[in-house]
Amino acid sequence: MPALGSALLPDAIHPQTAVNNASANATTANGALQVICAWPVSGQYGPGTRVLYYVLIAACVFARKTDWLRNACLAAVLLFPAVAALHGVVIAALNLHGLLSLTVEFFRIQPMFCPFDDAGNAISPDARSFKYNTNCGLICSEKEGPFSPMRDGAASNIYVIPAPDKITFGTATLMAAACCVPAILSLISMWNKILEINRMNRFGLGKPKEQVDELIEGTNGATIKKMNKVNSLVRLFLSAVEIPVLGAAVMGILILGEMNFFSSQVLYQTEPRDYAPDYHKIPAHGRWHHFDVGGRPRINQLLQSWPSTIDTFERTRRLIDLFLISVLLDAGSGSRWSYKSKESGKIYRRSEGLAVASLEMFKTGLFSSDPTEPCQVDGAGLKKITVELLAKGMQHSEQNPLPGLEGRAGLLIRLSEALNNQELFGVDARPGNMLDYLLSHDTTLASSVPIISIPTLWSVLMDGLSSIWPPSRTQIDGVSIGDAWRCSTLASSPTAKPWESIVPFHKLTQWLCYSLMAPMTKVMNIQFSGSELLTGLPEYRNGGLLIDMGLLILKPKDLERGLEAYKSNAMIKGQPNMEVVPLFAADDDVIVEWRALTVGFLDELLEEVNSLLELGPGERLSLAQMLEAGTWKGGREIAEVSRPNTKEPPIMILSDGTVF
Repeated sequence: MPALGSALLPDAIHPQTAVNNASANATTANGALQVICAWPVSGQYGPGTRVLYYVLIAACVFARKTDWLRNACLAAVLLFPAVAALHGVVIAALNLHGLLSLTVEFFRIQPMFCPFDDAGNAISPDARSFKYNTNCGLICSEKEGPFSPMRDGAASNIYVIPAPDKITFGTATLMAAACCVPAILSLISMWNKILEINRMNRFGLGKPKEQVDELIEGTNGATIKKMNKVNSLVRLFLSAVEIPVLGAAVMGILILGEMNFFSSQVLYQTEPRDYAPDYHKIPAHGRWHHFDVGGRPRINQLLQSWPSTIDTFERTRRLIDLFLISVLLDAGSGSRWSYKSKESGKIYRRSEGLAVASLEMFKTGLFSSDPTEPCQVDGAGLKKITVELLAKGMQHSEQNPLPGLEGRAGLLIRLSEALNNQELFGVDARPGNMLDYLLSHDTTLASSVPIISIPTLWSVLMDGLSSIWPPSRTQIDGVSIGDAWRCSTLASSPTAKPWESIVPFHKLTQWLCYSLMAPMTKVMNIQFSGSELLTGLPEYRNGGLLIDMGLLILKPKDLERGLEAYKSNAMIKGQPNMEVVPLFAADDDVIVEWRALTVGFLDELLEEVNSLLELGPGERLSLAQMLEAGTWKGGREIAEVSRPNTKEPPIMILSDGTVF
């Protein structure tokens, strides 16, 4: 439904701040700001719904002489501006620049407290200082948050805003206008109908007889002929007024809405520019932000929970322990799995759900062999991991299945053996001990601000973790080389070496690099050189964006083969059987080519993004920043819109839990 009043927004509002039309008093007795979930209305109503409104308008204007159709149109028109006004209420009250069609759901809407922002800082009780894109730990989703039948199948761009507690002048004006428009139309229609009834009652049915021109009793010289002429003129005038008023009122609302529906932001359902114009504030892509889902700074809270006697070195080691385990477990969760936090009771899914699950398992000491030091990971602790223990920690069940559970458990067990490399991981076999190795390495620039070379970190992860990959993975001379796959299209020559047809990706290793840099930088201010050597991540969110946007298209024969594979897989109990997409194994040429193209196009896309944003030297986005704020998030959003029931990528991959 288009939003009446979207054109009333000022253009000079800063995009990150809810300005002063919001109530400054949306607080509770304890002083905490109250917030609510709000959604942009864009995408809420599909093309079919809008076409129906076009038909309605045409019927009202051109078929108005048919009483039953006319009455139905007028009844619908009474609701049309009123509902549009509700969308405009929040606009008038909050004035959030860029969200031209923001609407609050009025079913099951419940304010919640927002004492802290995403970084753990106290939130001011003054709603005017509330920063845009602060989540406050409030889950605003179709399944967990305040939801309404009005949004069935809607887009998922969801925001948190201060709870309005008073009607502003703009809101009151908007509501009055919404009520007046249908009231005037109704009044005109009723007036016309009353005149018609009076004419028929007083002068009989049918057309007035031209020859009769008698004096009407009780009037000041009025005759039947003269009154018929006046009535005809009045009805003509009323009809002439009703057509433009009705058409202009409804079409005006539609035009305002359509201007929003077909804007580039809405057309592709991308998120607003949360960081514009401060693009330098975009964080690098990494695991840290998944832990902070819902606006709760879990890593900062974890750091604060440890005694002050624990120095920064040990704090960093512990975070490396946690992040490495969490990344290795982050190999996709499927559409059916979810995790209910034991600490908050809230439900999380996908990467964020896996992050919270791994954090809570870490805090219970599941990966530690020392009961007095639960917040660590060591080889002896990982040896005790079983599929059953991991299933319990991940809340896996027949009703809540996590795919590839056996593969994940096997990965952790093999990691316990890999950690026996004392040069890299110390005598106590902890991933966090790589910090000491990196700081003492010859390539590290030792100064007040240590600078670690990315190739050095890469070597630690590639060499130190090479033994954790499944034996069935691609090998050279009997040595497993991890996330690297043969592609038959590359073996074009009979004399080609076997390794020449292998395409290396090492997605999890690169994801580890991106993720492990964050705790070392934030806790110890360690810097890294050579980060530009890392590629874009060849995973289904980044790659899915390229397919959903039409840049990559499957060949017909491969599409048919993939759909047939999906059909066969859907017959297996517990496997997806809705929103059909092509399905392939991880080592299929289609998947290998798709991932390779994703890596290449991400580099090209980075150049285009920096060019379109007109960012000069020193301002340009890094690849990690574009992944975080653009392609990964965009791939997820377009998948949720394109396949709202499963939210799966456009191509499904049979995974063993160790690839993605």
